[in-house]
Amino acid sequence: MNSTRPPTPIEELYSWHGWCKRLPKVPRRTAAKSGLPFDFFAVLRNPFRPGRASLGFREGLHGIRDPKVLVDYTETLRAAWEFFISDQGRTAPEQRLAVYIFAVDDDEFGCGVPCFDELPFFKANGEPDRVVPMIALPSRSREPEVGIAASKVRSEIVHELSHFFNSRFLPYRRINGATKMHDPWAGSWLWLDEGMAVASESDFSVAESVKAAGLRIGKDWLRYGLDWVDHPERSLDAPGAEYQAAFFVRYVNRLLSGPGFLNEVWKKSASVWEPEVKNCWAAITALQEELNDLPNPKVFCSAIDHDLFASGYCFDSYFLNSEGSPGFEPEVFGRFSGRAVTQTWRMENRFDWPNGQSESYSLPGLACRYFRFLPAKKPGRLKVRVSAPAGHRLKAELAFAVGNPEALSPGTRSVRMDGSLECEVPGFSAQACHHAVLVVTNCAIGESPTPHQPPGGYRSSVDFMVKADLV
Repeated sequence: MNSTRPPTPIEELYSWHGWCKRLPKVPRRTAAKSGLPFDFFAVLRNPFRPGRASLGFREGLHGIRDPKVLVDYTETLRAAWEFFISDQGRTAPEQRLAVYIFAVDDDEFGCGVPCFDELPFFKANGEPDRVVPMIALPSRSREPEVGIAASKVRSEIVHELSHFFNSRFLPYRRINGATKMHDPWAGSWLWLDEGMAVASESDFSVAESVKAAGLRIGKDWLRYGLDWVDHPERSLDAPGAEYQAAFFVRYVNRLLSGPGFLNEVWKKSASVWEPEVKNCWAAITALQEELNDLPNPKVFCSAIDHDLFASGYCFDSYFLNSEGSPGFEPEVFGRFSGRAVTQTWRMENRFDWPNGQSESYSLPGLACRYFRFLPAKKPGRLKVRVSAPAGHRLKAELAFAVGNPEALSPGTRSVRMDGSLECEVPGFSAQACHHAVLVVTNCAIGESPTPHQPPGGYRSSVDFMVKADLV
């Protein structure tokens, strides 16, 4: 950093950027073996030579303990690169990727975890010079077992490499006379970017090429299943819940036979750098555009039509242990059980309902809630009504859950999309089903208060009430 000028906004944001610029490049013989566009930057821990003044005598903390880690990182990068191109159908960026290895968990630098970023360089006079895509990988690990530490880092490499491939269309930063740091339209793609990265981790772990290479890959992606099953009422695009979008990505990939569809959606992310806001796409609007272009067009999210999000993803995700369903997530179910149910009632008679009415529930756009009804001793017709203020975009779907709690499948299904939100299923009994489930989805995609802000599901919210009768 040039001491004769004040730090730029980017330099103030990440203190570890300056550290990366001081790390020396590893001799090319290591990376050249991969035949891929990677450049490693690292130092050895406690080397038998005088410490480098430019590194602040910090090789002990940030240095790698065994040079073999570079070989392992190289082999993982090679396998992941081939996976993204061959299995995922992605197009590689033209730039070389810088791989910086240091103690990403060191509190002094504020990095925290492995990451993908774009490292800005400046001229001596402070003017922007160039931006170098990079991933930061750990030089150390707290894991007691070496094998577990290695498998975890391999998952992280795949995750960050996904961001690198996505950056071909949506660079994190652009320096061309001005720097755009927190452009809201770029931010509207963050949930899909993270969702694709986590989904890539899970797909990579079971890829045949990875098995053939003998690489042990961890199941880090599964940790994001906990909040996904516990919080179905969070919006798909909610800030802070981006990683849970992986399960929407996995659902769409299964439904549409691979990642090709979402790859096409992602290409529209390049529009966020258009000079006119009217030409920009948000991820949720780009999804609908690409669905319109399918040979058999689909609706992304609608309260009045059969759609991919509410009638598909939200409904099927309740039956996540139903084999053959696009919502099938046996590993998630085995580890964390089913998705959270807002309320359960036993429909013995109408007086079992507290004071004849339910409580009020709040639901943001692009989110859902599940309600369970346990059958009475005598069969009957279950009628459920959802009430909400005028202008809402709720969809209500009522269905039998057939089988046992360990393997539920959908049975008789009733959908009302005419505004009345009154569903009913006949023959409601313990012989017909284990229970009935009501899926309430808010299909609203909130408009921004200004034309310069992208739309977002999380911007909309509605309160509703549920009432049920057994007749």
